[in-house]
Amino acid sequence: MTQRLCAALDAIPDALGKTGFVLEHQVAESFRSAGWSVIGGRYYADDVDGRARELDLVAYRTFKSRDLTVVYGVLVSCKKDAENTWTFLTRDRPNSDPNFDWEPIHYWTDVNPLEKYLQSAKWKGEFLSRAANAGQTFAATRDVFAFQQINSKSVVPKNDTAIFNSITTLMKGLDHELLVLPQRQKGKKRIYFFSLLSVVDAPLVEARYSGDNVEATEIEAMTYFARYMVRKREMSALVRFIRSDVLSDEIRRIEKLAEAASNYANLAVINSFEAIKTSHAVQNYFA
Repeated sequence: MTQRLCAALDAIPDALGKTGFVLEHQVAESFRSAGWSVIGGRYYADDVDGRARELDLVAYRTFKSRDLTVVYGVLVSCKKDAENTWTFLTRDRPNSDPNFDWEPIHYWTDVNPLEKYLQSAKWKGEFLSRAANAGQTFAATRDVFAFQQINSKSVVPKNDTAIFNSITTLMKGLDHELLVLPQRQKGKKRIYFFSLLSVVDAPLVEARYSGDNVEATEIEAMTYFARYMVRKREMSALVRFIRSDVLSDEIRRIEKLAEAASNYANLAVINSFEAIKTSHAVQNYFA
């Protein structure tokens, strides 16, 4: 009995390696090694059935200045799929779309007049320009109109369950964070920005459609413009899917985005006071 138990113990690490828990640990360690703080197992109540749901990881970095603390948070989903290739069906992104904001920026603050300024002013162009100058972008360059898990051996479409679950988990987790921050961080002179990241231990493929033509290419990452109903309202967000072996590169990319967000936020504080000349919302706040 003892010999059989020892043999089983030797096999346990390999068995655990087939689960997603080891991937989650590796992702957390990668963020920590890069200087990020990490919270594992963040729970929220599902907006549909009220049951507790788990967000795999929240990584965040804090930038402090005299007037403001900027917190850049990354909500992370970790998925291991040993049997399937994750395939994204894409087409050209529309040049203009009056129905949707393709570059949503998710933030929260109760610092004023900054809050009133961000609610009323056209500031996103400056924010995105600073991110672009840092060599980064929030944009989805392609329109992902569908996705499928395809069996890597038989090359047969399976379903999209794991991909869809990753998206909904991240978007509901984001909604929860934005909902609880006013109670958790009230009066602390902070602004939060958020990114959504799905780290996938599986091959990623883009199937590019152009008319009747389609071309499949293996990829390292894909930014998906997601729309979903959360708390009975439509919510949009950018979900970044990456292959797990390029995580270090992705963390460096996110760090540049975080630094650009921090630099912009401190400029926005100055702009928010100057906006007393032009913004009714800021004028009403001071009044």
